[in-house]
Amino acid sequence: MGYTPKSKYKIKEASKGELIYKLSRKPYIGSYIEFSSGKIYAGNNPNKLKNQLLKKSNESDLIGKDNNINTHIFLNKDTFKYLSKTQSPTYSKPKPTKKDYKIGHFNRYFLKKVNEQVGFMEINKKTYKSLRQKEGKYDHLLYQAGSITWSITNSHKESESVFNSNFLSVQKLERDFPLLSTFFNTYNEYTKINLPPSTINETNEKELLKQKMLEFEADLMNSQNKDEFKDKVRKIKHKNKMVSAYRNIRKIF
Repeated sequence: MGYTPKSKYKIKEASKGELIYKLSRKPYIGSYIEFSSGKIYAGNNPNKLKNQLLKKSNESDLIGKDNNINTHIFLNKDTFKYLSKTQSPTYSKPKPTKKDYKIGHFNRYFLKKVNEQVGFMEINKKTYKSLRQKEGKYDHLLYQAGSITWSITNSHKESESVFNSNFLSVQKLERDFPLLSTFFNTYNEYTKINLPPSTINETNEKELLKQKMLEFEADLMNSQNKDEFKDKVRKIKHKNKMVSAYRNIRKIF
């Protein structure tokens, strides 16, 4: 979601009995965001909206304009029974693992409220599977669940590959999830660039190597096994060149 000016909302605290979840009608206590439009959401970040709330006094909004909630429940017993057993999905931000970075990508999961134009929220795999399999824990009639393969690792030769890959993935999904690009719009999010060893600041490393070699030469003057010491240094330098030799010499000594 884009930036929301501070003049358009207020962060407040809800006490017991003041607010309820719009869908489950369970009581809500804690921080909430009230927009100038009158809509209220749980949390304190206007750019990452969670569950919509209602003021306790406006509970009738859940059933339209009918103020007689008992009449509504009587006429819609099956719907009421179904909704009373469901929960509101919660926001979940993923964290790629070392294994994910090694592979180069990982899966992200999200949902969209079918009755809102831009009602996206990121969720975890468990919530995604529950909605897709219609387990009944969440209202699968209200939420449409989706997943996206998110690239996170660039090679040094393809610095824009992650950006392009994620952009195309989002564009493809917009066929089923219109305006998804308004939600997933940081295409290099989580990106990690794999640089070859030669791109490390070799100038500084070579200076450190020279210093280390001077220390080694001083040690050689007092070493009882000079031949073995020299042989190790020579083999390492030959195999790994200057910078790599420095790293391996540190491991040996």
